[in-house]
Amino acid sequence: MTDNYIFVYGTLRKDSPQAMARLLVANSAFLGPAQMKGMLYDLGRYPGMVRLSDVGRNSSSFVKGELFHVLDPDTVLPALDYYEECGDSFSQPTLYVREKETVLLNGNQSVQAWVYLYNRDITGFHYIESGDYLSYLTNKGRTG
Repeated sequence: MTDNYIFVYGTLRKDSPQAMARLLVANSAFLGPAQMKGMLYDLGRYPGMVRLSDVGRNSSSFVKGELFHVLDPDTVLPALDYYEECGDSFSQPTLYVREKETVLLNGNQSVQAWVYLYNRDITGFHYIESGDYLSYLTNKGRTG
């Protein structure tokens, strides 16, 4: 059996009030801050990350988040898939796809982890330059 790591960058982060974040925290071990190459967008009530290659970019943009080791993947992953509108039971293209990607734990340790990637067109959505959704929300609250 392979280890089940998951990288989260938005409403599933450990300090989020969302019920699914609480489920993840209760059934996983928090490993620490992590990041992944990608671009982050404000989709309204939540963020979406896309691979650099999916938007024709080859840069050093990173999305910041958290890495967890999922202790009960048979319970947690299907629940998170439903929350993220990911899987065969949703109309295609789904809102997100869950895929294994390389993330950097604490900025230097490479780990293969599940990540939810936004699976629709990002045209018209605001690019979050910092790559950090929580920091973006804090700053947005101050200025807007």
